[in-house]
Amino acid sequence: MNVDYFKKYGDSSGGSLNDVCEAYRLATRKNSISVISLQQKHKIISPNHLLAEIDRHHHEDCECGLKSAATIAQMAQNLYDAQSKTSGKAILDAKGEDIWDLETCTRWMGNLMGKNSFKGKKMEDEAIKALKVHIWKFQVEKADEETDVSDMVDLVIRQNGEVKAGIQVKPDSFYHMNLPYVKKLHEKLDYPVYDLIYDGKGEWTNYLSVISNFL
Repeated sequence: MNVDYFKKYGDSSGGSLNDVCEAYRLATRKNSISVISLQQKHKIISPNHLLAEIDRHHHEDCECGLKSAATIAQMAQNLYDAQSKTSGKAILDAKGEDIWDLETCTRWMGNLMGKNSFKGKKMEDEAIKALKVHIWKFQVEKADEETDVSDMVDLVIRQNGEVKAGIQVKPDSFYHMNLPYVKKLHEKLDYPVYDLIYDGKGEWTNYLSVISNFL
């Protein structure tokens, strides 16, 4: 019998459900919406507001041009159903877990698409603001959506117009996941990518180490 998912993995979007979600690409732009673009095109004030906008962009045609492939409830249902498929079942079996109920899947999807995405945008904005002060000889900018999604690079560091480095801004929980494809993506780039990590309190854990690469 399963224990409480969020006691086991923390109130975030890690754990076995993350592995199932990744296996079936349930939260990609094709199967959901680009939360990056959504937060750029609309003034989002809270995680719940972001979730509401995802749903609205599924039910309505917004002048911003974005369309969600599913509501949060539908994404949660897809996650729940994926646990019974071959890869999903194998993931749960390897961890000695039974299928997590729909309520758990709904809360997990809300964390991923709402809480984590909202906080991620906030931390990226804070990183840009701080880096512009401390590595002022360089230009710091948000990566375009294609670079963000395809290369897993959140910020681009330029000097005289030339890209010198990329920065990935992520919570420390991100690095507890087994995501070898991220490293492979970065190895294909013509510039180094540094990880700027923040903890559950929103504090940088390696800020000085990252900026030392530019001093």
